Amino acid sequence: MTPTLASAVDGFAGLRVLVIGDAMLDVYRIATGGRLCQEAPVPVATVGDTRRVPGGAANVAANVAALGGHPRLVSVVGDDREAADLRRALHASGVDPSGLVVEAGRRTLSKARILVDGQLVVRVDEGSTAAARPATQAALADAVRSSWATCDAVVVSDYGYGVLGDRILATIAGSHRRAPRILVADAKELHRSRSLGATAVKPNYRQALALVGATPREDPLRERQVLELGPSLLEASGARIVAVTLDTDGAIAFEEGHDAYRTYAKPHRAASAAGAGDTFAAALALGLAGDHPTPTAVELASAAAAIVVGKDGTVTCDVRELRERIAGAGKVVVDHRDLATRIELFRRQGRRIVFTNGC
Repeated sequence: MTPTLASAVDGFAGLRVLVIGDAMLDVYRIATGGRLCQEAPVPVATVGDTRRVPGGAANVAANVAALGGHPRLVSVVGDDREAADLRRALHASGVDPSGLVVEAGRRTLSKARILVDGQLVVRVDEGSTAAARPATQAALADAVRSSWATCDAVVVSDYGYGVLGDRILATIAGSHRRAPRILVADAKELHRSRSLGATAVKPNYRQALALVGATPREDPLRERQVLELGPSLLEASGARIVAVTLDTDGAIAFEEGHDAYRTYAKPHRAASAAGAGDTFAAALALGLAGDHPTPTAVELASAAAAIVVGKDGTVTCDVRELRERIAGAGKVVVDHRDLATRIELFRRQGRRIVFTNGC
């Protein structure tokens, strides 16, 4: 582990991150198959286990906590079972759910995935996606203003599901002008975030192209295309930094007055991996809030996202896993806690662990 990266990871501890956006509940129903239904020629899935974890903006907050930071989540939920399940999942992830604003009659966002014999077969999305009511927007704005003074960084996680209306975006922009913070915007439609004056934006490949009206190219040409679009992306986003994520191929970061910076994370992609973008945004915000240069923050964000892509489901990157990743997985392990962390990481990646004794 290089001293710069090591100190950056250690510096995550205690940083306070305000996360604003579309919180949702991710549900995983783990099932087995083997027979057909009598009513129709479809397989029968027998559910053996169900996992409920934070998703969307809630997953960003959970990743901040797992990486050693202190998240404050501000979002909207309904008064329903999914909201109760989300609060329990947040508690289990070390996130205080008290910043969730309840809107009567609204249905909490949820994404339920059914996996049969390890294969994802269907995803069922539920919940309200209409714009939050004016009274709800006002409560959100109050929550943002009251949390702003004590945060070191802000992540805006906009999935386009109605939480981040014009009023709340104006509140974020005004707060940022009066008291600038590290502000990372991760938005499905990045043009809506231009008014924020973000420190950094984190589009994926297709979101980056949509921002500047470009047409996707075949995989071998993606990197060249993104490099060509760097100046246009900075101009269109209004941000100081644009970090374009390229799935399992790492990321390319642009910063005003600097050469483009490329990361080359090469994870083993799990069949049902989800939420790597949330992890990237959380780690990027922590890295920048620690006053580290952009290449350092982007390297850490890419490494954290690669860890998550190597796991199944919506999961977080633990700070010990990140240390292990950037240390290069050396041959000698002298601490039993480090050994346990490494073995757990290998198991989540589907790798085999073999014990041999040379003494």
